[in-house]
Amino acid sequence: MAPFTKVEESFYLQAAHDFIYEDSIESFDHRKFPGVVPRTAAPIFILSSIIRPFKYLLDKPSMQILLRLLLGFCTSYSLSKITGIIKKKISPAASFLFLLTTVSQPHLMFYASRTLPNSIALPIVLYAFSCWPLGNEPAKFIALSAFAILTIRCELALLMGSFLIMGILTREISFGRLFVVGFSSTLVSLGRV
Repeated sequence: MAPFTKVEESFYLQAAHDFIYEDSIESFDHRKFPGVVPRTAAPIFILSSIIRPFKYLLDKPSMQILLRLLLGFCTSYSLSKITGIIKKKISPAASFLFLLTTVSQPHLMFYASRTLPNSIALPIVLYAFSCWPLGNEPAKFIALSAFAILTIRCELALLMGSFLIMGILTREISFGRLFVVGFSSTLVSLGRV
């Protein structure tokens, strides 16, 4: 984990600060200075909610480190799920090579705990791929894809959508299941339920 922050991290980092330390949404920084592009803070809300009780024990720089540790843990956990599936479905050697190749990428290790949209989407996308096509839980894949696409990065529709189309064409995912799970996940992701 590298010290300090990049300017691109400011949106999620400020949102995390507000979720942890502010009691009224009216006093949130993004209410006063909304910025040019409307954004969602749903993923950082989830992470901030987990560490919020520690605000009484730690100072603000330590809370930032704790937030990054949590995000890094989520990324590591998702990678370990994929590694375990590769070990089980292919071989221990393939699993080791996948892990070695993945963790030797300097940018992955640097950005794994950064409060950037791509870094926050990464553990969700990795976990989704561990559910399907690597795993046997296409409903979780659909739900996680909907959440990641709608709340973090819309361009993930190209990546996740291509896998959904593949699932429909290979009959591993029925159109009905895609519609039901996708529609309900969309409503939850957009906060409509």
